[in-house]
Amino acid sequence: MSNYKKDIIGSKFGKLTIIKEVKPHIRPSGATVPMFECFCECGAIVNVCKYELTTGKIKSCGCLKKEHAKRISTHGESKTRLYALWRTMKSRCYGKYYHGYANYGGRGISVCDEWKRNFLTFKEWAISNGWSENKPGKQQSLDRIDTNGNYEPSNCRFVSMKTQENNRRNSLQFNYNGLTFTLLELSQRFNIPRCTLYDRIVKYGYSIEEAIMYKPHEKSHLKL
Repeated sequence: MSNYKKDIIGSKFGKLTIIKEVKPHIRPSGATVPMFECFCECGAIVNVCKYELTTGKIKSCGCLKKEHAKRISTHGESKTRLYALWRTMKSRCYGKYYHGYANYGGRGISVCDEWKRNFLTFKEWAISNGWSENKPGKQQSLDRIDTNGNYEPSNCRFVSMKTQENNRRNSLQFNYNGLTFTLLELSQRFNIPRCTLYDRIVKYGYSIEEAIMYKPHEKSHLKL
């Protein structure tokens, strides 16, 4: 891939953000047309040629002209909580200007092709794994088993928000004296409750050394 094509990845044109280059379109004359996979703000994934993007001929997946909204309505799911979750999942990974992008797409996390392009495929997996529109949202948060892995069937499950938060805490890693520790390992090594260490390091911004050596009378503002 040329430097120009590398530089254009992540660029935004209208409502479309370029994800990657895909197989070029071959015209009847034999000429090749560069094509890019793009993420639309509405949640759709589409392939668009470079010329149409850079000239402003195409600014969305079609939703700006209401065609896409009409297509979505055919499956009757656009207002469901699961559809909102599906859109959020893709925004995290491909919406460069989405507030949580740095923790997902910014770290290389992506959505598998079978989910990225087809909501109904994602819905089928979700229902077979316990999703119900009637359950409270706090009881069914979409969780990646490997927090460094992608959104795909083998790495996802529905858990309570409490379980998901515990998983996030367990996946945190810290460097201390040249070694890498998880929060649980630090807790066991220094006999300090894990939740206490988490508050000191993450919530109050203490260094690892300060969190380990902290004495309650030294910093009275810390409420543990």
